Parts: sequence; structure tokens; C-alpha cells
Amino acid sequence: MQPLLRVLTIIGMTICVATPGAMSATAGETVSFPFDPATGESRLYDVVKTRETRRNLQSDQTSTNRLTMSIPITVTGKDDQGFEMRASYNDIAITAPDADDPAYRLATGLARLTEGFGFEFRTTDTGVPVALTNMEAVKTDLLPRVFAKLDDVIAHYTDNPRMAATLDPVRQAFANMSAGAGVQITLRDVLPVFSVTGIELTLNEPLAIHREIPWELTGSNLVVTGEMKITAINEDQATIALSQSYTRESVRNGIAFLLSQMAGMDKASMERTTKQLRAWEDYDIQTTITATLPRSGGWPTQINHHQTFIAAGQTQTTRLSYRLAN
Repeated sequence: MQPLLRVLTIIGMTICVATPGAMSATAGETVSFPFDPATGESRLYDVVKTRETRRNLQSDQTSTNRLTMSIPITVTGKDDQGFEMRASYNDIAITAPDADDPAYRLATGLARLTEGFGFEFRTTDTGVPVALTNMEAVKTDLLPRVFAKLDDVIAHYTDNPRMAATLDPVRQAFANMSAGAGVQITLRDVLPVFSVTGIELTLNEPLAIHREIPWELTGSNLVVTGEMKITAINEDQATIALSQSYTRESVRNGIAFLLSQMAGMDKASMERTTKQLRAWEDYDIQTTITATLPRSGGWPTQINHHQTFIAAGQTQTTRLSYRLAN
């Protein structure tokens, strides 16, 4: 897979800040980082995830929570097209200054529901997850519990339409989840591991990114722009950087597209849906990731991920740190 197509398979991800290191390759030289694990090969990542939610962009009202977990990833099969893998979220521990905070309760509840569940998925030949392969188990064993939790939280906000407008599309995304979309939803904390696997880049020449990706909320496409580059390299390891965000025009066009599809709705439903969609006009995901991997390729040894999610008058900043444990 070409580097540009391979990178943009990862919806909503970006990589940016570099670690110091001497350049040990010549400017203009093409550097490859192959990824070809054997069937049965396993890796374990220790992960620390910190999330800060600011409920009103005009105020300083914030809540924070911190989650630690381990993510084992096993290669269960491979062919010329890619790999079959299995991953799970284990040993989850969550802390927050305010245990009664709704955002904390939602994060805790959803995390507990997925703990230990084995997500099986298909990847490209460079390791990028593209589809869940055990969707039947996900629909039967996991989603009913997720819906119950989301409904409970949404009911809590019956007197706060703006917060409900934030959560309703989340529930809808789960309800409409396909095998492909399921990767972006259920493997959100696994995807950073594969942000730089199997990559090939030219030293000192950033790779420009400009592509459309599906937007599950509206059924339209979002325009993604950014770049990917090598920021540090020596004989032993390299740091890869990629930056990505959505254009404002594509967000506005998506909202307008969905509003145009509402013909035939009764007045009350149209007013409610319009209010929810208008609350998402500020939607954006801005992500930065710093990933270090061996010069010979293979699995990243360390990943630092920073993502800002903006929607419905809220902003949520998530920081994840990954360390290869074995």
C-alpha cells in the first residue's frame, strides 16, 4: 500500500512532535520500515490515558480522568493481503478527582464493558486495521450492554439538550456500526500502535496528505489535510511524524447535506434533529502522535498520542502514552 493511502486509512489520527536524534541517513534517501510479524507473534503495550473534558468553550468548567491498561495484540493469521489479529483492553484502572462527574461515569462504564473482550480484526499488509472480523460477537455480546449504558447517561441529561446532542450521535454511531466503522470505534486505543508500521518515507521530504474520508454522522465525506515525515533517525531507531485535521468547509458541507435529507420528518423531529446537528458545526479532531520504532522496522517501541476532539460546544483533550512491554 502506498504511504499516503496507508496513513489515511487511520481515521482521525495525526503524528507530530519529534524526539531528539541525529540524522544518520542522507537527505532525499528513501527509508523503509517493514512490518512482517509471524503468525502467533504477540506484543504487549502498557498504556496511560488521560482525558480532560471542557464542557463549555466559554468557561473553565473541566473534568479529568486517568486510565491505565495493558493491550495485548496477537497475530492470528497472515496472507499476501495482510494480517488477522486479536487485541483486548486488560487490567483497566480509572481515577478521577470527582467520581460523581458524569463524564467520569461514562468513561468508566464504557471502559468496563469492553475490558477483556477480544476484538478480532483484519489489517492491510502494513498492519493498519481495516475491519472487525468477529462482528457477530460484538453485536451479540457487547453492543447491548453499550446501548444500555449510553441510554442511561443520555437520560441523565434530559434537561440539558446540548449535552444530549453530544451523546445521541455516539449512540447512533454504535447502532450503525459496520465492520469497517467498528475499527474506528472499538479499536480507537489500538490504532496508534499501527500509525507508522510498514511505512516508507523520503528523508527531509514531508509527505503531503489530502484525502476525503467517510463521516459516519452525516453520510458525507470529510476532507483531511496534513503531512507525514521522518523527524529523527539514527542507526538504531527513528521517529515518524504525521499531522492531520479536517477542513471547516467539509464539516459545514456535511451538516448541510444531512439537513437536506430531512424532508418528510414531522416538525418536532425536524426541530430536534436540526438542533442536534447545528451543535456539531464546530466538529473537529486534531491529533498529534510521536512514534519511535526500530530502524529495521517492526513494532513501535514508544508512542505518544495527543488528540483534541471538538463538538457541540465542548472540547475533549486525550493524551495516550504507549510503552512496548515485550
